Amino acid sequence: MINFEEELRRYQPILEIEQAESAIRNQDLDDMADVALGIIMEAREEAQTSMRNPRQEAYQNIVQEIEVEDALL
Repeated sequence: MINFEEELRRYQPILEIEQAESAIRNQDLDDMADVALGIIMEAREEAQTSMRNPRQEAYQNIVQEIEVEDALL
Protein backbone atom coordinates (compact mmCIF):
# COMPACT_ATOMS: atom_id res chain seq x y z
CA MET A 1 0.00 0.00 0.00
CA ILE A 2 1.18 3.56 -0.71
CA ASN A 3 2.13 5.70 2.27
CA PHE A 4 1.18 9.18 1.06
CA GLU A 5 2.82 11.03 3.95
CA GLU A 6 6.14 9.35 3.25
CA GLU A 7 5.83 10.05 -0.48
CA LEU A 8 5.11 13.71 0.21
CA ARG A 9 8.19 13.97 2.45
CA ARG A 10 10.38 12.49 -0.29
CA TYR A 11 8.88 14.65 -3.03
CA GLN A 12 11.33 17.00 -4.78
CA PRO A 13 9.97 19.22 -7.54
CA ILE A 14 11.63 19.18 -10.93
CA LEU A 15 13.86 22.21 -11.51
CA GLU A 16 12.17 23.04 -14.83
CA ILE A 17 8.80 23.31 -13.11
CA GLU A 18 10.21 25.69 -10.50
CA GLN A 19 11.72 27.83 -13.25
CA ALA A 20 8.42 27.87 -15.12
CA GLU A 21 6.54 28.84 -11.97
CA SER A 22 8.88 31.75 -11.26
CA ALA A 23 8.67 32.92 -14.87
CA ILE A 24 4.87 32.83 -14.76
CA ARG A 25 4.71 34.65 -11.43
CA ASN A 26 7.14 37.34 -12.54
CA GLN A 27 5.46 37.87 -15.90
CA ASP A 28 4.26 41.40 -16.46
CA LEU A 29 0.53 41.50 -17.17
CA ASP A 30 0.51 44.99 -18.66
CA ASP A 31 0.29 43.47 -22.11
CA MET A 32 -3.12 41.95 -21.39
CA ALA A 33 -4.26 45.20 -19.82
CA ASP A 34 -3.14 47.09 -22.92
CA VAL A 35 -5.08 44.70 -25.15
CA ALA A 36 -8.21 45.10 -23.03
CA LEU A 37 -7.91 48.91 -23.04
CA GLY A 38 -7.44 48.88 -26.80
CA ILE A 39 -10.61 46.85 -27.29
CA ILE A 40 -12.54 49.20 -25.00
CA MET A 41 -11.27 52.28 -26.84
CA GLU A 42 -12.19 50.80 -30.23
CA ALA A 43 -15.68 49.98 -28.98
CA ARG A 44 -16.13 53.53 -27.67
CA GLU A 45 -14.95 55.07 -30.94
CA GLU A 46 -17.26 52.80 -32.92
CA ALA A 47 -20.19 53.70 -30.67
CA GLN A 48 -19.49 57.41 -31.07
CA THR A 49 -19.24 57.23 -34.84
CA SER A 50 -22.36 55.08 -35.17
CA MET A 51 -24.44 57.46 -33.05
CA ARG A 52 -26.07 60.06 -35.26
CA ASN A 53 -27.81 63.25 -34.45
CA PRO A 54 -31.58 62.66 -34.88
CA ARG A 55 -31.98 66.01 -36.64
CA GLN A 56 -29.19 65.20 -39.05
CA GLU A 57 -30.72 61.79 -39.77
CA ALA A 58 -34.15 63.36 -40.39
CA TYR A 59 -32.58 65.93 -42.73
CA GLN A 60 -30.82 63.19 -44.68
CA ASN A 61 -34.08 61.27 -45.01
CA ILE A 62 -35.86 64.36 -46.38
CA VAL A 63 -33.04 64.99 -48.85
CA GLN A 64 -33.22 61.40 -50.05
CA GLU A 65 -37.02 61.66 -50.50
CA ILE A 66 -36.61 64.83 -52.54
CA GLU A 67 -33.95 63.20 -54.70
CA VAL A 68 -36.22 60.21 -55.33
CA GLU A 69 -39.15 62.50 -56.24
CA ASP A 70 -36.93 64.50 -58.61
CA ALA A 71 -35.73 61.29 -60.24
CA LEU A 72 -39.34 60.16 -60.80
CA LEU A 73 -40.30 63.45 -62.50
